[in-house]
Amino acid sequence: MPHCSGKSCWHWKTPQILRNDAIGQGVEFGNKGAAALFWQAGTVGSISADRAACVMFNGNPGQGTLAVSEPTQGAESVSVTLAGTKYRRITSGSGATLTLDAQGNTVVTIRTAGLLGATVEIGLHR
Repeated sequence: MPHCSGKSCWHWKTPQILRNDAIGQGVEFGNKGAAALFWQAGTVGSISADRAACVMFNGNPGQGTLAVSEPTQGAESVSVTLAGTKYRRITSGSGATLTLDAQGNTVVTIRTAGLLGATVEIGLHR
């Protein structure tokens, strides 16, 4: 970790590798944050994407932040499902819609057309 030496960063948890294969790569940072790179549609830990995407999520049951980019620059949108979450509204960011799937998981669809691979950051709230 940056700026850590000796015992000064004892509170940082070692990232847990969730997946590292042809579907995607991902790590979890404690119980609040995760990062995933999807080569194709799939699931990494509790995050699923419907196509190639770069996704970071940091949250708790009350609020969260989702950052998504579509690196191929060819898709109109990317849908990301956050299993085990039930966010009800988007509190910041633009170009996204929020729904719940049949199991009650949060699904955020981000419009990526014309963004040239730029990251969209979305605030979520229960």
